[in-house]
Amino acid sequence: MRSLRSQVDAMRSSSKNPFSYSFTNTASAASLASDFDGKLDAGEEDETTSVSIAGRIMARRVFGKLAFFSLQDESGLIQLQFEKKKLNAVDPDAFKVKAGATRQQKLDVMLSLS
Repeated sequence: MRSLRSQVDAMRSSSKNPFSYSFTNTASAASLASDFDGKLDAGEEDETTSVSIAGRIMARRVFGKLAFFSLQDESGLIQLQFEKKKLNAVDPDAFKVKAGATRQQKLDVMLSLS
């Protein structure tokens, strides 16, 4: 319990709210899968679309500078790809693994992708 409290205090001291008051989904896993199916070539990115999606991370695989997350919501499952360089520009702690986290844990998360 002490570890959790220290993490909450650290977030508050860095002006981050550890308990979000609201979160608005703008997309679902199924809608993202259908909207982008066949529209992007392998390795191509859509940097103009901004979405917010909430779900559960079912799998997390980190390979050096890349990370792949499988996110499941009530509509289905999608795979997300993150590049360390781009995430660090927004949040330097984005790739850090939380103390005590295991691969088997299913973490409830809210991601705001832009």
